[in-house]
Amino acid sequence: MANGELIAVGAGFCLCYSVFLIVILAVGILSRLDPLLYGLSYDQHGLAIDKNTLYTGGRHVLGMGLEFIKFPRTQRLLAFSNKISKELTAK
Repeated sequence: MANGELIAVGAGFCLCYSVFLIVILAVGILSRLDPLLYGLSYDQHGLAIDKNTLYTGGRHVLGMGLEFIKFPRTQRLLAFSNKISKELTAK
């Protein structure tokens, strides 16, 4: 092989390896929440929860070592009437 061919092969290897690393890192920092969930960011290394940011459904960039603590996104309504009744009802 000539010197120019070795440089071309080395450059091709470096390019492929760089693309591979970028894809691996991109997959590692992206997190996904289903549409019917809320999420809090949890740091696995520092064992801390970010209480200031509430995430809704979709894709989010959290970072390496971070994951979501997921909660259902439901709403419950309790309605009480003024009627006197033997039992307490809730809707």
